Amino acid sequence: TEVQAKALALRAVARLAPLARERPDEAAAAIQRVLPTATDANERTALLSALSSIPSLLALQTLQARLTQPAAGDESALAVLQVAELIHPWYRTEVKEAVQCVQTSSRTPAVLQRAAALATQLEAPPNLALGGFATSPDGLESDGQASGDQAAIDGDPKTYWDEVDGQKLYRLCVQLRRASTVGMVRLTAWRQHDYAPKDFEVVCDDQVVKSVRNAQYQNNLLAVEWPPVNCTRVELRIAGYYGQSPAIREL
Repeated sequence: TEVQAKALALRAVARLAPLARERPDEAAAAIQRVLPTATDANERTALLSALSSIPSLLALQTLQARLTQPAAGDESALAVLQVAELIHPWYRTEVKEAVQCVQTSSRTPAVLQRAAALATQLEAPPNLALGGFATSPDGLESDGQASGDQAAIDGDPKTYWDEVDGQKLYRLCVQLRRASTVGMVRLTAWRQHDYAPKDFEVVCDDQVVKSVRNAQYQNNLLAVEWPPVNCTRVELRIAGYYGQSPAIREL
């Protein structure tokens, strides 16, 4: 029947849209278009669940708009927070507004606690590398137990980027998810002053914004600042290092 066909189509959108991670806005738009036609509670739940897994500003805005509806409950609030947690490094203003809406609409302690945790996180400098794409344009091969270029920005300090020893120049480039204002890099090296970048340049969209010499780490951490610039790509050009090569656990 027509009703059954519509239900099947809605479920297909709910299943397939989150798979389009390389085009999240298109996936969110697909669900937004069919959401008004979902008259069955199970259909709406499936679509909203799919929407909550898509890292898109449109997904956040669509879910946030539902918070004002009389039937909105904790499920809607949690869906908003789930998307907000995915995209907050790139859409801080919009996410702050969404979190405030959750805090206004919900009275559930667990939901408010999660919203408060995200609000606190928004006060700290965001890690813009997360969700980006890392490459090594130097053409060197990985070394030892290194996990490749993306390991430097995967949020997991147990993995790391490292390349063959003893080279004159190492390059690690991060293509950001969107143009952003960048004024700091924070490095976690392989180990304190052992396989760690020592002398390097920070390059934002082909402009050298900072030169570092004889970097001194504190508990294997290094933070380097410069006057903020807007860019889409951040690169480290490493000419000196502690140990035999510059390994990075997190950038």
